[in-house]
Amino acid sequence: IIVVFSDVGLTYHGATYTNNLHLGEIQAKGDEYSSCSNMDFEQIVDCTSEFTTKEIFNSREELIRWAREVGRANGFVIVTLRSDQGGKGNKKPRVTLGCERYEEYRKRIPKKDIKDEDRRHAGSKRCGCPFELKSKKLKADDHWLLIVVTGVHNHIAAAHLEGNSFAGRLSFEETSLLLDMSKSFVRPKEILIR
Repeated sequence: IIVVFSDVGLTYHGATYTNNLHLGEIQAKGDEYSSCSNMDFEQIVDCTSEFTTKEIFNSREELIRWAREVGRANGFVIVTLRSDQGGKGNKKPRVTLGCERYEEYRKRIPKKDIKDEDRRHAGSKRCGCPFELKSKKLKADDHWLLIVVTGVHNHIAAAHLEGNSFAGRLSFEETSLLLDMSKSFVRPKEILIR
């Protein structure tokens, strides 16, 4: 992966990005990777080296856990974009991971069906982040291999992930501990302390 910063723009995977100052956004010529409004070259973060590993993971869950921990350590939330269990023919199981800010926001209701007074002015976290990791299951046992497809984020890392809707979720172990403590009639105030 080659990222070249210059006064003219940014070259990445054969696409040239130029900073269009009067529009305040990055435009791609060639392959289209990002179109986040008010994007600056300082906001482009390359995490390729952090996610590049030759480690063979013993299970799918271990691979996902590792990727999320590395993402969290760097200020990004990693989510599952696509998952395929395989099974049909020679199709191997695989998982595609990416940033929670992938793609652009898509409205679900056509604009013509919404009245002006009912229209909410809500934003979205999504800004077309191109970050993508692919993993595939190896033939031997339940071993998985991780490949960095695109290691660049088009937004800055979060300073802290407290309050993030995805990063703040309880893990499976935390959920089972919470259920055990609730069944033992431990008060919620005591659960928070532990």
